[in-house]
Amino acid sequence: MRNKWWRAAAVIGLCAALAGWALWERAGRADYVHAVEADNQLEFYNLISRVEQAEVAASKALVAASPRQQVLYLTQLWNEAADAQDSLAQLPVGELNLSATRKFLAQAGDYGLALARKLAGGEDLTVTERDQLSRITAQLGEFGRRLHLLETRLDQTNFRWSTLAVRPPGSFMAGRTARASTELEQLAELGNFDRQLQEVPSLTYDGPFSDHRLQVAPKGVTGPRLSRSSAQAKALAFAREAGLRDLRVASSRRTSGPIPAYSFALDSTRDGARITVDVTEKGGHIVQMLNDRRLAAARLNASQALRKAQAFLNRHGLKNMLPTYSLSEANAQTITFVATQQGVLLYPDQVKVKVALDNGDIVGWDALSYLTNHHSRRLPRPRLDESAARSRVSADLQVGRGRLCIIPTAGGQEKLAWEFSTQADGDRFLVYINALTGAEEQILKVVEQPGGQLTM
Repeated sequence: MRNKWWRAAAVIGLCAALAGWALWERAGRADYVHAVEADNQLEFYNLISRVEQAEVAASKALVAASPRQQVLYLTQLWNEAADAQDSLAQLPVGELNLSATRKFLAQAGDYGLALARKLAGGEDLTVTERDQLSRITAQLGEFGRRLHLLETRLDQTNFRWSTLAVRPPGSFMAGRTARASTELEQLAELGNFDRQLQEVPSLTYDGPFSDHRLQVAPKGVTGPRLSRSSAQAKALAFAREAGLRDLRVASSRRTSGPIPAYSFALDSTRDGARITVDVTEKGGHIVQMLNDRRLAAARLNASQALRKAQAFLNRHGLKNMLPTYSLSEANAQTITFVATQQGVLLYPDQVKVKVALDNGDIVGWDALSYLTNHHSRRLPRPRLDESAARSRVSADLQVGRGRLCIIPTAGGQEKLAWEFSTQADGDRFLVYINALTGAEEQILKVVEQPGGQLTM
């Protein structure tokens, strides 16, 4: 009789525990849903506010009479458009094609910054630039109007952002529900505006998001088109030269973008590593290579790794390359090389080589920048010698020797400059003085890291 009583008590206790756990789980889920809903509502309202503020800043820049005020409002346009981008990126609208909207916000802000830089340099805006700014202003106003209409509609239909948000694994909300499909339909206005933006004429200016910059053909990609099998042979050969053996092709795919390429996943049966190699469809150039094998304790130092990287570059015909920055982390040394021409550094033409410090294998290669920009340049003769350029550097800096280099601008243009390594209060800076005009083009801060240096 006593055993039956204990069994009954145990069953009752278990049921009570399960009921308590269920209530706790339900409360946790409810808290999660409320938090997601609140976060997404905030991002949506921020999106509306930022788009409105961007439109206001752009319209003020159009009517301002002084360059000082124009620069102020154009900089505000840049900031507000960037914040609008961030808010849109946080919303759970991944199933909608909003690529044109994201591009528009990026271009709107970047265009404002490009115009502000021009005004700060003492130039005036052209009629074409003002017309393009006026067009952007009108598009921002239309986007804001549609967002307000959407806001009203969502309020009237009791819309829930949390229904569309990413759900945690195992949640009762996992998977697409009928309610989620309905909620997604409520956001059709965003898709309609995106399709309208796709019909807008291209925006051309001196900035990284300009349409003409996005369509520029890579200068370093030359040669005939390769078949997939020929590209695969090049990928295998490159991986073997990097020190890998016993390779088999696990998968392959074609990638689009500025440099169409074949991407191969290779498995090493010797150490179980997975290696990915991207080979350009035209010419068979190696864009990137990454070996994800686990690295053992370091046996090589930075100088030995540099020699390994330089030898690897030489074997691939890249001989006029100068090492600039180096960073050691996770038992690997990553060295950035810059092409040179007539003793001038070509900073746009970079190759990064990653060397394993346990055995000297090449475990990383990134030639995207090099293939995008490399070509033989007609270098202008500098109008300022090193001494004249040095006089343009701030008197608050201790200035070392200078060297000539080509630096990229935000709009993809290039300028000949003198690079000076300088110091102030223990901090190191790189100052770039235009070798033709004497203008101070750029300043980078050199940040010391435990394994090397970074520039910011």
